[in-house]
Amino acid sequence: MRLSSLAFTALCGIRLVASAALSKHENSFELVDGPFFTFHYKTDRPSEKNWIGIYSIYGDGPGKEEPLYWDWMRESEETKRVDDKHLNWGAYKAYFLVGDDYKILAGPIDIFLSGKGPISFNVKEFTTKNAREGENFEARVSGLLHHAPDPNTKYSKSSGSDWISVSEDGVISGIPRESGSFTVTVKATASDKSTATVDVTVPVVPSGKPLVTELKVMSLNLWYGGTQVSDYNRKQISAIANSNADIIGLQESTHGHATQLADALGWYSWQGKDSSIISRYPIAEKYGAVTDISGAVRIALDGDDSQVIIHNCHPYAYPYGPYDPCFDNKGADAIMDTEERGSRIRQINAIMDTMADALDNADNVPVFLTGDFNAPSHLDWTDETKSSHCGIGQFDWPTSKVPVDAGLIDAYRELHPDPATDPANTWSPVYLINDDYDGRKEPMDRLDFVYYKGNLTTEKSEVYMVGDPKPEPDHCYNEWPTDHKGVLITFKIGA
Repeated sequence: MRLSSLAFTALCGIRLVASAALSKHENSFELVDGPFFTFHYKTDRPSEKNWIGIYSIYGDGPGKEEPLYWDWMRESEETKRVDDKHLNWGAYKAYFLVGDDYKILAGPIDIFLSGKGPISFNVKEFTTKNAREGENFEARVSGLLHHAPDPNTKYSKSSGSDWISVSEDGVISGIPRESGSFTVTVKATASDKSTATVDVTVPVVPSGKPLVTELKVMSLNLWYGGTQVSDYNRKQISAIANSNADIIGLQESTHGHATQLADALGWYSWQGKDSSIISRYPIAEKYGAVTDISGAVRIALDGDDSQVIIHNCHPYAYPYGPYDPCFDNKGADAIMDTEERGSRIRQINAIMDTMADALDNADNVPVFLTGDFNAPSHLDWTDETKSSHCGIGQFDWPTSKVPVDAGLIDAYRELHPDPATDPANTWSPVYLINDDYDGRKEPMDRLDFVYYKGNLTTEKSEVYMVGDPKPEPDHCYNEWPTDHKGVLITFKIGA
């Protein structure tokens, strides 16, 4: 929800173990000895607009996606150390670029950050996207590996269904001959001879049947990308894989964390500056940042035959409405004045404007809106729940009223209509006390939502969290790597 004053947790001890340098024309750009990524470049065309960009090894590169990290390279010659604390171990590409048009001056350089200790997989079991009987299938599972010492790890099939093969670079593939659920054990062997295995399940639907009939959609705030918790990347991957979600709207995903999570899961991604989207199924179109706090994509669940659109958002946190009654003893009129003075009403109206055409076509292509809205719901603040909301009864929070009035359905409240018996608070399992207000209890609310419209049936709605996280300041070793609970909704596609 809200930005805290806590410092980012650095990833210490990462070392470079593999590189290759390329130069282009009169520019040189190479990797040199040093901690983290250390580059030396030289150009006879110095510019205030020259910069370095680091991208996922699996991505499309400059101009097609945002860099995971960037920094200026404005001098004619310089050694630049990039020790960004958000990059996880693994493979990347670095480019020397100029200007907002992403013109490549030199590169790419292939680089790899090593892990420590024997290799392991982030999860013991993993389920891929669906396959169809009689059709080619392929899924990458190499990203699930943890702490490889270099890029030379080899993958093989240890056991499993005979139609599934495993390539040396960690791609499973084949043509299933019948429907059902099939498992293959994938073995990884690192250059230091350490090994690890993961059991991968491939669900196969019958020939001629829809590829996806059940869809799980989640909204999840990553909390500074997850960096406030130790070993956060492994914990994020494990939590997402175990949720069996198919599409996730992520907030606080800055510095490429959505891209890195999608790479690890073998998924697809759109990386925004804060709000991002990752998907088990291919992204057919990236609409990008459609407002200042939201983005959208169209996802192909089954080629052109079955698609969905998802918008994901993260409205501004301050001024935060529940503080008015809970900390300042203000009434409903003052709360609404706070909402009107802030940015959230403008932001939610702008989002709904961008969704208008999609909502009109939702009977053909279902639409989702996910996000950490940084405000409660009018479906939760009722006369029956006023004792839980500092004496305020029914209150029409604009951030929930506007989507509902536009025809969107709050998927959680659809199945759990009584907030008195099921408040489903997502803020916050970690922030229980507010030190800025004399150590008083933090107001608890449902701030994270999955809205939808279209030919869908809500089968299950749940608040999702792993383990029993300790509140801050003792949160560092929590298995749950964020300060929000997630919202996970299971939909049946079609009538």
